[in-house]
Amino acid sequence: MFREKNYSAIIFDLDGVLLDTHKLHYIAYKKIIDEHNLNFFNYTDIVGVSTHVAIQKIFSLNGQNLSDEDIFNITKMKQKYTMDFMESDPSLYVGVFQLLENLQIKYKIAIATCASNERVSYFISRTNIAALLAGVRTIKDVINPKPHPEIYEMILCDLSIKPNEALVVEDSISGIQAACSAGIDVIGVRTGQYRDENKILYDNGAKAVINKVSDILGILK
Repeated sequence: MFREKNYSAIIFDLDGVLLDTHKLHYIAYKKIIDEHNLNFFNYTDIVGVSTHVAIQKIFSLNGQNLSDEDIFNITKMKQKYTMDFMESDPSLYVGVFQLLENLQIKYKIAIATCASNERVSYFISRTNIAALLAGVRTIKDVINPKPHPEIYEMILCDLSIKPNEALVVEDSISGIQAACSAGIDVIGVRTGQYRDENKILYDNGAKAVINKVSDILGILK
């Protein structure tokens, strides 16, 4: 059972937590797959990992080892497709601004995501949440993406807090593992690939599981 500690900060993942982008990512990856005449693609295998790593994995599973230059170029193309889709279908979860506005009265609010810096900046600008955030880290800031804890360790340093003072909200296994490896408590949210089950989120370290990100208000009371 989840028991609130004296948290001073809440750190959110972006995709599948604040932003409903799984559909957009799937379509963008599928476009890449089709353009390169690939056959194998299991989206659940790449949820929560960086685009760079995902492209490597997709092509490797299809028997193709890409050069660093090819990986870079295909990664940029996939990110462009995602941004194009976001402009026509931003898929913001309802109530995100109000949620963060309420939480920032008591907590420092931060975002730690494997999304590109360009897309995160677009999201922050579109939702007008910059003033509510005490910290933001993206894939460009780290050498080791999730499930490595580097991005969460950076955010802790940015906020000048210890791991036991923070709470993370994640929807992916790699994200939960990253936060746990950094020594931070995690709440799993079932808006990603695991929307029909709790067990896998708990098994990977989640202290509690909620159906949507706004439900965090209920368990923090």
